Amino acid sequence: MKAIINDVKERNIQDGFESKKIEGFTRLTTISKKTGKRVIYYATPHIMGSMWYDWSYVHFEEVTRNGKSVESFYPAKILGFIRINKNSETKVIVQCTEKPLVWSQLEKHFLMKVVLGSDDEVSIVSIPMTSLVHPLCVIPDYGGDGKSYIVVLPRRNWSRFFGNKI
Repeated sequence: MKAIINDVKERNIQDGFESKKIEGFTRLTTISKKTGKRVIYYATPHIMGSMWYDWSYVHFEEVTRNGKSVESFYPAKILGFIRINKNSETKVIVQCTEKPLVWSQLEKHFLMKVVLGSDDEVSIVSIPMTSLVHPLCVIPDYGGDGKSYIVVLPRRNWSRFFGNKI
């Protein structure tokens, strides 16, 4: 809800105060730019008797303290999908990890531990669908603190990883 409220506040500042209709979704179907295949993302607290929140590798452009723009990629848990007013683009509500994930490091180590951001003002944001790079396989770190997860190298990269070990 905080991400939706922040998005609406930002739009009200830009567009003036007008009524808004917010539609929420728990499933998004899109086509991967990289592979051309259909990708379905789920974000629901209750489906088939349990929670289902997919993860994605998300692209951000961040500004450093000295004003320089840098590209960063974060694993992010998808919390939902919204559309504000009928003709606007669909936005994705995500909760990002504390630190970006360098893809080459995941390719090198196969598994990497990540921690979800604890500051909701910074880590839970609405992003355009175009920021979703590709889905991720993420499993909970059952011995961790509840905010720790393990990102697994996607199966399409396994042959290269294991081939390099031979």
